[in-house]
Amino acid sequence: MSMDQGQSTTYLRIYGAALATVAVWRQWGEGTRIFHRHPIT
Repeated sequence: MSMDQGQSTTYLRIYGAALATVAVWRQWGEGTRIFHRHPIT
């Protein structure tokens, strides 16, 4: 049971990291798109 719990925790940690990465990547992509569409210079 403790082994199963540890595996579940690891899975949740990886899942959370993936979600955070996707969120940051999405935000960065949006910023890049806006930057290309409306250049500052």
